[in-house]
Amino acid sequence: MQRTPRLPEGMTFGADDDPPFVLTAFAGLQWVGLIMNLYIVLLLVVVRAGHVPQRTIAAMVALSMLALGAAALLQALPRGPIGSGYLAPSVLGANYLGPSILAIKLGGLPLMFGMTIFAGVCEAVASRLVGRLNKLFPTEIQGMVLFMIGVIVGGIGFRLAFAVGAPTPLGVAHLAVATLTFGTAVVLTIWARGSLRMLAILISMALGYIASAASGLLSSSDWAAFGPMRLFALPHVDHLRFSFSAALIVPFAIAACVSTAKTISLLAQCQKLSDADWREPEMGSLRRGVLADGLGTVISGLVGSLGVNTMPSAVTVPAVTGLASRKVAYAIAAIFGVMAFLPVISDALAAMPKAVMGGCALFTGSLVMINGLQTMTSCHLDQRRTVVLGLGLIAGFAAEKYPQLGAGLPVWLQAVTSSSLVFSALVAMIGNLLLVQLPLWTRRTIDHALRSEMRRGAKPMG
Repeated sequence: MQRTPRLPEGMTFGADDDPPFVLTAFAGLQWVGLIMNLYIVLLLVVVRAGHVPQRTIAAMVALSMLALGAAALLQALPRGPIGSGYLAPSVLGANYLGPSILAIKLGGLPLMFGMTIFAGVCEAVASRLVGRLNKLFPTEIQGMVLFMIGVIVGGIGFRLAFAVGAPTPLGVAHLAVATLTFGTAVVLTIWARGSLRMLAILISMALGYIASAASGLLSSSDWAAFGPMRLFALPHVDHLRFSFSAALIVPFAIAACVSTAKTISLLAQCQKLSDADWREPEMGSLRRGVLADGLGTVISGLVGSLGVNTMPSAVTVPAVTGLASRKVAYAIAAIFGVMAFLPVISDALAAMPKAVMGGCALFTGSLVMINGLQTMTSCHLDQRRTVVLGLGLIAGFAAEKYPQLGAGLPVWLQAVTSSSLVFSALVAMIGNLLLVQLPLWTRRTIDHALRSEMRRGAKPMG
């Protein structure tokens, strides 16, 4: 008989539970706002490198909603060959940031779209090797990946919240809105109960928008760049073209491996959130979830967007709100499906005030960092694994501090070193193979040879 999972303390609705319709709908809106907040932040970082027109950015935002909705739905499917069955929506993967920027510089949007499809195919293929990939990306390295994602997202949030590098000095209104957005999310997730706690991020973003409009940070001129406002329209697709470059195979393949490791880690923790008696991951669910994540990236590339990946908030948000029902993923898909054809909404999201972006990114980045740190320290770290994690973290911080670290290297190496997440994961993976896996494999080979000698009655050598 299949046992009924017992919810951990602090969780109100698990993956199999059915929350009230109104709560599910508003929770879906909260997730959509959070996803688009992080998506817009990272999207603007990439398209700024390619000097993409504002009209094309708005079209990419609208089309991306279809891909993000499809990715959330595929991941939540409880039965069949695809889907983990958990609430684990996707967002633009930070691991695709460096390779995507290089692709858009070398070949524009068509090359970025084509290589995104390639990365999705790589991850879909890797889903058949989930068990073996645990040796390349053990739990401590998966935690390191989450930690570096938190560093990236939190760093972007800090720069946006405090207007670091902005052409104009930091204003009081900007700082006040960022503080209000961040502080509201913190207060509601710690002290609020019920629906207020479950919708903390949505409420904080709504207050941030209201405060931005009241303080003058958000005005009608911010929408002027998008052209005439229309209630309903089909997104234009004249920018959809695809190309491929062999020089970018390695960085996008590594980014796909990082996506795989990250998805495995997050889905395992999603399983834990819905079962207080959880002891070890259910591999079938992980395998189907990685396949869904890869297909989501393929769809994203086909509709003209960037590579997506299961977002770290898939663990942190349900943990702080107590709501992890997969029914919320169905609401996310439905909301995205409607919003994709409402230019007013996509334009409003594309015009999101930087103070609101910064406050939300700071909040989610801090949660993801601590989640990654807890994952790393939950493992038994001997001297070898400590060195591996140290090397990976140093590589990531070096790439974050010195963006031109790989200048002068071949193109494919530039794409690796320009992404702090990809570079740290690659260094940790190589270190794990040389310092942890190779000695284990050598020791097992020697032990097997000794046992064979003893079974034959021969005196073991040495």
